[in-house]
Amino acid sequence: MGKRLINNELEFPSDCPVEYGGENIPFYLVGDEAFPLRTNLVRHIQEDCYQKKRESSIIGLLSRARRVSENTFGIWVARWRIFRRPINTCLETTEHMIKATICLHNYLMEGRHELYCPTNFVDTEDINGNITSGLWRDEASPNNVFSLARMGSNNATLNAGKMRSHLTSYFMFDGAVQFQWNK
Repeated sequence: MGKRLINNELEFPSDCPVEYGGENIPFYLVGDEAFPLRTNLVRHIQEDCYQKKRESSIIGLLSRARRVSENTFGIWVARWRIFRRPINTCLETTEHMIKATICLHNYLMEGRHELYCPTNFVDTEDINGNITSGLWRDEASPNNVFSLARMGSNNATLNAGKMRSHLTSYFMFDGAVQFQWNK
């Protein structure tokens, strides 16, 4: 997926405005430092480089988005042990395995949530922004989906920087949510 993202081979929906009458922006994924900043990939900004409140707001939102993804994949890998090692099957079989476990994961999250995913199983954040690691981190091997090597350079393209600037402005004003100011 990372290679396809870098080569612009993922089929993202067409750019569209976030707000009525606003500028068109691309759909994007939230990644980490293993990935280069791209038009369709935003990542955490190093806090020591950007101390102003403006950037710290988007840092918090990107960190929360990334934590949601990490928790989701962490629960999935911890509960479905097949994903703790490389999968040596054909692409079609792998896709069926992934789809089946996603369906089962979603079903169990709705119906038997406390057995499948107890409260302390996921990372949590208190009102001061302190993070408590979830128990899934003890069960999921550090050598699974989270161990990615750096892909590409760290030099942001002009369009990627412009898009991140637009997102920062949006989340500071029209798209702001109350909890982003809590710290």
